[in-house]
Amino acid sequence: MPQDPFKVDQLQIEPAALGTRKIRRNADGSLEFVDPTYTSGIKLSTLATAGTAALAAAVKTDTKSLVAADAVAVVFGSVYADAIYSIMVEFDDDPGGAWWITAKTASGFTINFPAPVTLGLRWTTIRL
Repeated sequence: MPQDPFKVDQLQIEPAALGTRKIRRNADGSLEFVDPTYTSGIKLSTLATAGTAALAAAVKTDTKSLVAADAVAVVFGSVYADAIYSIMVEFDDDPGGAWWITAKTASGFTINFPAPVTLGLRWTTIRL
């Protein structure tokens, strides 16, 4: 037999020395997060939107097609604050062995090959 959900106005989490955190029902019915930094509360929907925007800003991805090229420059549409990000590259064919990254900056990087290649690739960066 299904059980009705329990009903509370506030969940309190006490992580020892870090202070008390709460998830509570706001007057308008929304849920909000409260901690020592946000004592008046911040709506969970606002936190979710901020997290989604932060993730979108932290990840960049695109594809490139190379025809007999030994390097390809990647230039971001919007730059990072610095060059502290990871780069992942996926090839649609064997690049013939070694490849490496040079010229890594806040605005892009270069993928290098020891000999000219003809292939497609997808690159993805994640800001650390």
